[in-house]
Amino acid sequence: MQADGNARSLLRSLTGQEISTVTGRPNRVLRLDGDDVIVVTERSPAGTAVPIQMVQSGLDQLEEAGEIEVSVASLGHRSSFVGAVLLTLPGTHLIRTSPPRILLADPATQYKLSQAGSINAWWSADPRQRFWLEITDRQDIGVDLHCPQRGSDGKRAPGSRLSGGSSPATSCSITA
Repeated sequence: MQADGNARSLLRSLTGQEISTVTGRPNRVLRLDGDDVIVVTERSPAGTAVPIQMVQSGLDQLEEAGEIEVSVASLGHRSSFVGAVLLTLPGTHLIRTSPPRILLADPATQYKLSQAGSINAWWSADPRQRFWLEITDRQDIGVDLHCPQRGSDGKRAPGSRLSGGSSPATSCSITA
């Protein structure tokens, strides 16, 4: 994150640039106008004013908590734009939950997220689903999951299989 956490200087650096919301909609920072930033969207092609304080509040919350929900409840009426601005910061990562969240990640976590992506945590609210098993001799635990159908000797591997199709990108199931 920028050292000063200053929304005004961040927005000034984004002037003229198109940034994307968490849903991929384009927003363009047109200019700063007093205590507002003028933002061009598909719905407001002439631009509409967003208080710079909304962006500053989002920066402050992200810096304090390390993550923030992209919603009206947490970021205000222009949460999509504020979220788009926050995603321009180095070290931020979009977590595609409902509602989406922005995570401020340390370099090691950022590497894992860029290599493995976000885990689809559909089970996170279910206390019965609390275990994860990864068996590997690699040092990069959690980065990716290999599901070989055959061992290094060429024989079928009884411990794993691909399910749901024949593509290597298909999800992995562990079988006994």
